[in-house]
Amino acid sequence: MTVKSEDLSVEVIPFNHFVTRKTQMASKAHKILVLHGHGQSAEIIKPKTRYVRDVFSTLSDGIKFEFEYLSGVLPAYPDADDPQDQRVWGYGEPEGDKIKGLDISIRHILDALDQNGPFIGMIGFSSGAAMTAIVTSILEKRRTICDIPWKTHHPQLEFAICLSGFKLRNQYYEAFYCPRISTPMFHAFGELDATVTPTQTEALALDCSYPWFYQFFGGHYVPQIKEYISFRHSLEYFLRNVLSFTAESLGSRGILKTLTPRTMCEGTFVHVQGWSQGTSGEVKVLTQ
Repeated sequence: MTVKSEDLSVEVIPFNHFVTRKTQMASKAHKILVLHGHGQSAEIIKPKTRYVRDVFSTLSDGIKFEFEYLSGVLPAYPDADDPQDQRVWGYGEPEGDKIKGLDISIRHILDALDQNGPFIGMIGFSSGAAMTAIVTSILEKRRTICDIPWKTHHPQLEFAICLSGFKLRNQYYEAFYCPRISTPMFHAFGELDATVTPTQTEALALDCSYPWFYQFFGGHYVPQIKEYISFRHSLEYFLRNVLSFTAESLGSRGILKTLTPRTMCEGTFVHVQGWSQGTSGEVKVLTQ
């Protein structure tokens, strides 16, 4: 499958803040693939993830991150007209169905990674977050699983960010989640989300070796301006750890300094909550 240019939307962001990243990070733009939610497209999700991109601007001087937004290939309404701004990654209910078209969408994403990569990470919202977790797992396991042929040469990702993510609960897809996904994964979800409930996001996190949580008081949306201070602090700390930035710029905020994905035991949650301007917030470590 060839990824068409109209399926991709690209934004390059240079940063000019603080130098601590390893020298190899400064040599080129580092690509991040972004996946939309159900019934959306690359162009729809781009403005919704503005504040996610802004967090990357706090990381380091001289480093560029290039965000590529990928549209799905499946129409939201197969029997109607085919509007390009309404795409899905599959048809079916995640709590029990076998998802029709899932193999096509996975192949589409892997082709995008191969043709436009390498990418250091992925970001997904809702069903795009579910796909982010699945593709992250495939890149780790590096073999045919759930009848998805192993045909990519793309390396394992350094991180994944799942916004209102969930897992596919049909037993057929168990191999996506077992063994656990070892790539560090940041999970953000709204306490009031009725579309993808906190319980569904937590179920996905339980299948990750190094899950990080950010919970906010809101519904089914990507964190926006009212959550930005707390969201920025949480995601920034996650990224500085997994991308090997030093944490010295964060030391005055009272943020967790010693526990990183490389030292956490399997199944440990880093749960960052309660951030607000002028306070250090609270970091909870919850073990299963």
